[in-house]
Amino acid sequence: YEILELLTAQKVCDLTGTNEPMPALTVNQYGKGKAYYVAVPAEQTFFGYILDILCEELSIEKPPAVPDGIAVRKISEDVYLYVNTIGNEIKIPIASPAKSLFGNGCYKGVIPLSGYEVEIVHTMD
Repeated sequence: YEILELLTAQKVCDLTGTNEPMPALTVNQYGKGKAYYVAVPAEQTFFGYILDILCEELSIEKPPAVPDGIAVRKISEDVYLYVNTIGNEIKIPIASPAKSLFGNGCYKGVIPLSGYEVEIVHTMD
């Protein structure tokens, strides 16, 4: 981690477990936008926290939670693209029934994707 001296930046959250709390994430105005600085080693959990902050601040809708190895993108209202990025089958849990836009397949509860398979579905909620 880095020891930061805050001059113009504002602290977003602290690093704990040290003698005194130190900034782990800061934000500074930069031109018409904001610049965030991460002063700790990259960890998936921490970056998830940062993304939660940014999604809320910027009113960005978060994609549905998916298992590791799956990439998901919202294409349009109720239409999602799922990509299995690994060689093993993965079962993606879904909250509502969905219809495949590649064929006549319908899914309820899970979408099974073989290794490196792609699926586009329309959710029916």
